[in-house]
Amino acid sequence: GLFSHTKAGRLAILNGSHKTFSHDESEETVIVLPDFMVVSGVPRTLAGAEALWKAAIDPALGRAGVTTQTNDLNTWVLPYSCLILLCSHKRRDKRCAVAAPILEKTFHHEREGWEVHTDLHDLTSEPSLESQTSSTTEKEQLIETQWQ
Repeated sequence: GLFSHTKAGRLAILNGSHKTFSHDESEETVIVLPDFMVVSGVPRTLAGAEALWKAAIDPALGRAGVTTQTNDLNTWVLPYSCLILLCSHKRRDKRCAVAAPILEKTFHHEREGWEVHTDLHDLTSEPSLESQTSSTTEKEQLIETQWQ
């Protein structure tokens, strides 16, 4: 089954080292889990964080987020069937810095039938969800279709 956004009650913000695909160096690309969405064009400001919350993260919005484009944020369904995040820092636990490169190398060499990407695929050449839909129902249906 799919995650029910109505059961969401907690928010965790984690810093990742994936590269943004925004062409503006002052903007970031954000992965929103457990919705498996990608939001691009998020300014590195308090106003950008507030826009992200209002457009994609606020649990009151549901999984589809805001339907109409009211800002420069664009969303896409995360184009992967599996997402593996590896902790590779060494400040709090040096085992992460040792294990992560070994795991990454193993994923690259021991794969059968699947591709390994170490960077987020640039989705800007594909139409965003906002450009393809005009209602929350349409956006929800498009998300469901792209997940399959």
